[in-house]
Amino acid sequence: MDFNTIINRVNTDSAKWAITDQAEHREVTAMTTADMDFATPSFIRDSLLPTSPILGYIGTPKTYFDSIIKWQAKHHHLTLTPDQIIPLTGVLPGLSFAIRTVTKPNDNVLIFDPVYAPFSSAIRNSGRHIINSDLTIDNEDQYCIDFDKLEHALATQRVPLMILCNPQNPSGHLWTKADLTKLVSLAKQYHTFIISDEIHQDLVYQPAAFTSLLELPDTEGISLVISAATKTFNMPGVKNATCL
Repeated sequence: MDFNTIINRVNTDSAKWAITDQAEHREVTAMTTADMDFATPSFIRDSLLPTSPILGYIGTPKTYFDSIIKWQAKHHHLTLTPDQIIPLTGVLPGLSFAIRTVTKPNDNVLIFDPVYAPFSSAIRNSGRHIINSDLTIDNEDQYCIDFDKLEHALATQRVPLMILCNPQNPSGHLWTKADLTKLVSLAKQYHTFIISDEIHQDLVYQPAAFTSLLELPDTEGISLVISAATKTFNMPGVKNATCL
């Protein structure tokens, strides 16, 4: 990607920059949604051109699954098959679908607060109840999970689902393999399913390393991951994501 050329997106129908359409906000610098002002790579833009002059219904090509399998294997040590990949129109639609599939109306869904605000909307719109597990700040000024409080929440009420954001949004904090191992252990003990939103998995500063929930052993049947290439390559307007 070209990180040197900054593109002026004012008056381009950009949702992020729409505020500058208002006279009193002409000089505002938009820093709202996760939408960068760098060009989406040309190899992606070129690939979006249709192979036919007719914009009709098409199936999901084999190359779609192959690209995901190769990327996840190379960058995140995951071994996947096409049968393990469900195409989605976005992370949030996938999350809403998963909530409705894993839980029943009026069930409790636990989230780690603070977190990406639309998680709460997805839960409420599904007719489920939100259980907030507040993150704490450690001695290195990093968010951390209070596992004692988390276990108390799981032990004292029925919580069939918890939703994780990794890397964590809004902080960018990476949950370690030890963190994920504890979560999986508690999930098994209290029969709680885990959905992990890993859309920012590729935006990690070295030498830090990202660990996918699916890298842990024995997560089959108790977890799923939702991710997308939209943040990695700055193409959030392309409505595409995957459930793994």
